[in-house]
Amino acid sequence: MKKRLLALILTLALAMSLLAVPAMAVETSQEAEATVSAQATVATSGYCGDNVKWSYSNGTLTISGTGKMSDYDTKDAPWSSDYCEDNYGEYYEDYFENRVKKIVVESGVTYIGKDAFGDLDRVTSVTLPSTVTAIGAEAFEGMEYLTSITLPSKLKTIGYAAFEDCGFTAITIPSTVTSIGKEAFAECNGLTTITFKGNAPTIGTNAFEDVRATVNYPANDSTWTTANMLNYGGTLTWVATGGTSTTTGTTTTGTTTTETATVTVATPTLGKIANKESGVKVTWTAVSGATGYRIYRKTGSGSWTKVKTISKGTTTSWVDDEDDLTSGTTYTYTVKAYVKQDGVTTWSSYDKTGLTIKWLEAPDLDDAKNAASSVTVNWEKVKGASGYYIYRKAGNATSWTKVGTVKSGSTLKWSDTDVSNGTMYTYTVKAYSGSYTSGYEAEGEEVYRLSRTSITSLTNSGSKKLTVKWKKNSKATGYVIQYATNSSFTNAKKVKVTSASTLSKTISSLTKGKKYYVRVRAYKTTGGETYHSAWSAVKNVTISK
Repeated sequence: MKKRLLALILTLALAMSLLAVPAMAVETSQEAEATVSAQATVATSGYCGDNVKWSYSNGTLTISGTGKMSDYDTKDAPWSSDYCEDNYGEYYEDYFENRVKKIVVESGVTYIGKDAFGDLDRVTSVTLPSTVTAIGAEAFEGMEYLTSITLPSKLKTIGYAAFEDCGFTAITIPSTVTSIGKEAFAECNGLTTITFKGNAPTIGTNAFEDVRATVNYPANDSTWTTANMLNYGGTLTWVATGGTSTTTGTTTTGTTTTETATVTVATPTLGKIANKESGVKVTWTAVSGATGYRIYRKTGSGSWTKVKTISKGTTTSWVDDEDDLTSGTTYTYTVKAYVKQDGVTTWSSYDKTGLTIKWLEAPDLDDAKNAASSVTVNWEKVKGASGYYIYRKAGNATSWTKVGTVKSGSTLKWSDTDVSNGTMYTYTVKAYSGSYTSGYEAEGEEVYRLSRTSITSLTNSGSKKLTVKWKKNSKATGYVIQYATNSSFTNAKKVKVTSASTLSKTISSLTKGKKYYVRVRAYKTTGGETYHSAWSAVKNVTISK
């Protein structure tokens, strides 16, 4: 853990040093004018249209200006995961996805671009002005935490899959809307009430796929007929309401039209699942022709929740970040593939059994240090662990060997007695619970094994002097002598001997009549690091001279 924190600090320091470098030109000269955060390399404002700007602050993404936003179906939005990864590095891939909770589009903006906000799947609030007349394809796709939205009063067009897989339970379609694209509200599984305020718009194929809802439409409006009161891929119940009629509204069950599928997408074959140092890794077999994949997760017997959409069909693995997981909790994962063709997204089925694993975080190593007759390894407790496996690499070995097992989740140290003086050892630890094991710190903790020396002689060798002698450790660089007037070595003083062949030391300027306690340990400097043996047994001498 300490090493990872140090690495993070160094990474941020390097990022700060690069702030002066001009940003790479992207897409248009206006978008290249993005301002840069003072605390990272990630731009937090810029252009997203000829006369439209964006800015981010404290969880809110604000779109302002006049006219149309840019489309992002053939290029990446500056707040998208792909854009952040390509321009700022993998560490910042989910910078905005993890932070943006609110989107505010200000008055003057007339068009929401294609694929504008699809990556921001943690958004809980969207505010749209009356000036917006069109919403592009997939603009708000996948916002499962968006539980409500008010569509603009002058809105005319809702694009393909614009609100697919969103979390709201009710939607009101303004009277100005004339066109609803294919799959516009597909997979909005919580949507139960749909209200149309005006004439019947053109409604695309599967606009309400997998939606089970009551649809309210104006009574006495001749544009609403059985020809357009269909299911649109879902199960819709049409209810005539309002109008000038004095009779009670009528109810019509939607009819299902038969549509020929033009694309068939194979179900991904799930591969392996494993705990890694950074999270849970899920793998699958690539589906031929796939545009991308969507990963779902559930806890216990709960329902599936979308956790990641991947836009590359060749990707066959994904790691669920440890920060989004709780150690000791059992998770199940599955994967869908999708194909985008001619403006239509077709989804595969999925493996309903999925891959299950108990998430155990990788133990944070504290240290590995020399003890009297062993090397002791220490680590932090892992929630949900029933025990730990200890692994070791000796000398120049490149692979880990399991050398120990601790059968208690609360025991956080282990001693390796099978060690040789003068050998470098590296240790790491996995947690386990039943058949599940955690990941591990790949770097591990290093220690150079030094057997402890012993004091062979301690005398009051002269006036206010003592002389200590000890056994040689041929693998040492030198020795450290520690002495004090108490056995706990409070306020002790140290003397360093820099030659492994020097085996005695005289210490002067002591206090006559005082008893001094003395101990010795060897040290080794190698690879820029210094390692110490355990202290020798303590001996004492009274200064009588």
